[in-house]
Amino acid sequence: MLASLDDMREPALARIDVAQAVRQLLAQLAPVALARGMELSLDAPDALWCEVDERALESIVANLVDNAVRYGRAGGSIVVRLALDGGELQLEVRDDGPGIAAAEQGRVFERFWRGTGHDTPGSGLGLAIVRQAALRMQGSAMLVEGIGAAGVGFVVRVPQPA
Repeated sequence: MLASLDDMREPALARIDVAQAVRQLLAQLAPVALARGMELSLDAPDALWCEVDERALESIVANLVDNAVRYGRAGGSIVVRLALDGGELQLEVRDDGPGIAAAEQGRVFERFWRGTGHDTPGSGLGLAIVRQAALRMQGSAMLVEGIGAAGVGFVVRVPQPA
């Protein structure tokens, strides 16, 4: 996936109902969250029509939610939010898990980088894919606070045509 996102061809932008697309993705991801006793919720309007590269958006949501489920705390919460803010699509995924140590936060989007203090298997590519998918749509991805005083969050912003 990362290699295809690195390809410099123009993204395949299409106007889709992002809220509906994310609902469908979360329905597929919910069983894994439920198996860990986690609450997965979506805060979004009924419909949110935006121009996005659908494949890139799917990879962003899948990687962020998968990370929240795998690295979050059993019985915890994951909140996904969608909104239009200042002419940009804003996607947030936040959890109330253990978070990421302050000393490691600057490296989270590096390829093959994996944080310390856990034994969860993975390749260290998920957040690199998120960043590259956002960049493909001329957007950005950033690390933010989690839910309350715990966890971690990510915000992806994708500019929308006027």
